[in-house]
Amino acid sequence: MTDAPTTSAPTERSFRHTIRRDAGSKVSLDVEVDAERLTRQADRVFERHNQKAKIPGFRPGKAPRAMYERSYGTEHLWAEAAEDLVDQTYREIVELEDLSPLDDPKVDLTQLEPGKPMKWNATVTVRPDVTLGDYAAHGATIEPTPPSERRPHGRHRRDGRRQDAASLRAQRARRSRPRDVDRRPR
Repeated sequence: MTDAPTTSAPTERSFRHTIRRDAGSKVSLDVEVDAERLTRQADRVFERHNQKAKIPGFRPGKAPRAMYERSYGTEHLWAEAAEDLVDQTYREIVELEDLSPLDDPKVDLTQLEPGKPMKWNATVTVRPDVTLGDYAAHGATIEPTPPSERRPHGRHRRDGRRQDAASLRAQRARRSRPRDVDRRPR
């Protein structure tokens, strides 16, 4: 693992990110999402909420944004838009950088203001890079042993396990029969 940060310049994406690999299979992300994308996402969140909003004088979904914001405020729209964008950009970065996260990221939103780029940081544990040594270099060899009567294979071994796991139960209503064996695990 290297400590050198990797920066990705935007080609057709609307965010920029820096990735830094830390010790212990940790990866730190610094992400900046364009203000336009944040505004578009806030508009989508408004449309979702406006469909269920009950504002006097308006049918659900028909209230103008100014009336909605006067009744409900704007902070929850921006917070939900930021949450959606963090999720979207995180997934894009994981795919782009070919990361294998083992758990959910610990996200810290550092800047969220209308008209400005949204910035967030995250730390996530990823699958460690493991390099195996030459396992055949130690020189030990294992000779195969031929099957014998003392080591049953296949059906004989399975039948032996069945007998070991079986138990006898007393039957009260009738006399016992030769096939009265309980084969359920104990």
